[in-house]
Formats: sequence, structure tokens, C-alpha cells
Amino acid sequence: MGRYHYLITGLPELFFDGAGPPFTPMEFRELSAEYLTKEDAYLLDVLILEIDNKNLIGQMQHHDYDLLEGGKFTYEEMDVLISGVQAEFADTSSIQQEEDNEPFDSNNRFKNRNKRLPAYFESFVRMYMKSVVRKEEIAMMWEDRLSAMYYDYAMQTANDFITAWFSLNLNIKNVFSALTCRKYRLDRAKYIVGNNEVAEKLRMSDAPDFELNEAPDETLYELWPVLCSLCDEPDIFRRQMETDLIRWKWLDEQTFFNEFDIESIMAYWLKLEILEYWSELDREKGEEAFGQIIESMQLSSHHALEEFVLITATGKDY
Repeated sequence: MGRYHYLITGLPELFFDGAGPPFTPMEFRELSAEYLTKEDAYLLDVLILEIDNKNLIGQMQHHDYDLLEGGKFTYEEMDVLISGVQAEFADTSSIQQEEDNEPFDSNNRFKNRNKRLPAYFESFVRMYMKSVVRKEEIAMMWEDRLSAMYYDYAMQTANDFITAWFSLNLNIKNVFSALTCRKYRLDRAKYIVGNNEVAEKLRMSDAPDFELNEAPDETLYELWPVLCSLCDEPDIFRRQMETDLIRWKWLDEQTFFNEFDIESIMAYWLKLEILEYWSELDREKGEEAFGQIIESMQLSSHHALEEFVLITATGKDY
């Protein structure tokens, strides 16, 4: 990994104070591209995959979807993947093979694979297509399913910072989901994502603290009282802001001794994302959408209640 004194010393300092970012994350990506080693550029690209995740779901659900800017992959690249898997599932015998845990006939698999796409993209598209063909009732939102696969992929990198960052976000997301499900007496197993030890405790434990004091993540247990308080916060915008402040402080702590390394570059990118999110947030539209969900709940719709839980518990992804 490289050290980036010249790049980092020339960057404006960032503050979580309500001001917008000095430039967009994409502009920062372009700025840093000429400085980063090939290995470090790959690590930054792992963070940027969040944009491609959104584009993948959007393109699967809407053929004329306009891609969000900044992703690595083109519409054509993802269309080859989506169309290829879709062609596989046009043969109902392929679905039966998968239900029986038998491998697909290699003659049925599409040949035009793009090795630039991460492997979890294909796994997700296949899962989605199978569900559509079988007309399955989905409990967990597709965005959450893809997020879980993305987190697993990211945490398999050889970089401790990325692994710790995604672990933090996965754990916070799951704690909010578990607390909200407990409050509304919903099945936690439907909403907890990932396969780490914290996720398993949140699924299975009936202890008041889900036995998180026995989990290896000391940071999470230290945050436990704060997260419990935030989960009861009725103002969803305040809760999201306080959660982002937790993330911001974590980034500062993680890079205190790595001021000129790739970790600081990645932390700067993530801070720009946080600042961009809040600078673009339209509170009035958010409150309008929230009000519509509450109105639906008053019609005694259990589905609307679960939608409310998902939105208020999970927040946004990083």
C-alpha cells in the first residue's frame, strides 16, 4: 500500500457541521486516481460498489432505468448478466435443479461472463429471478438481501479497515432491526442480515442485550446504550444524523495513526458520502413519505407495519 502525503495535505478538512462537501465523492475519486497504486485503487472501488448495487436493482426492476452516476459498470455490462440469467430461468427445469440442490446443466449457463463484475452480482440476480419465476412471497427487502451479500464480499478483502467498517455498519443495522422487531413482535430472523456472530445472537438470543456482551465486537457493546436510545428516537432524521455522527467519530479513531495511508483516503471518501447525503436530503419529502406510511398503518395493514419497521430500523446503507 502507498502513502499519500502530497494528496492528503492538499485536501480541505471535513467537518460534520451541516455544511456541504467541498466536492463530490466522484470528484474526489477522479482527483485521487492518479495518486493511488493499483492495489489501493481496488480497495476504494470496493466502497464505490454501493452505487453499482443500486444500479443493479434498478436495472433489474426497470428496463429503462437511468444509472446513477459514479458506478464502475455500464448498463450494457449489467444487461448481459441480467439477460443471461433470465434466459437460464426461461427453462423451468433449471429451477427444479436448483430446488433439488443439483448443479445447473453447464449448457444452460450463459457464456458471456464479465469477470469485472463481482461474483455476488450473479448470485443475487439468480436469487431474484428464481423468486420471480416461483412467485415467492418475500419477507426481506431485496435491497437488504443485496446489502448482506455486499457486506460479505467487502469483509473478505485483505484490508482490516474495510472489514471493520462493514462490520460496524452491518452490526448497527442489525441492532436497530432486532430492537424494532422486538418492539413490534415481528420475526427477527426475517430482518437480520449477514452471518457473523453478532447477527446470530440478534436472531437467537432472548436476553435484554441479546448477549452482545459476549460478542467479540467490544465497540458495538460500548455503543449499545446509545443505539437503544436512538432506536426509540421518534424523529427519524435526528436518529439518522446521530448514527452518522457515530460513524464519523469511528472514522476519525480508525485513521488517527494512519494519517497518510489508504485508510485515510477511504475515510475521506466515506465522510464525503455522509456530507453529500445530508446536503441533498429533502426533509419535506422525507416527512411526506413517512406520513404516507403512518396513514397506511392506520388502515390496520400488517404489511404496512412491516414496511414501516424496515424503513425506520435500517436507514441508509454505506
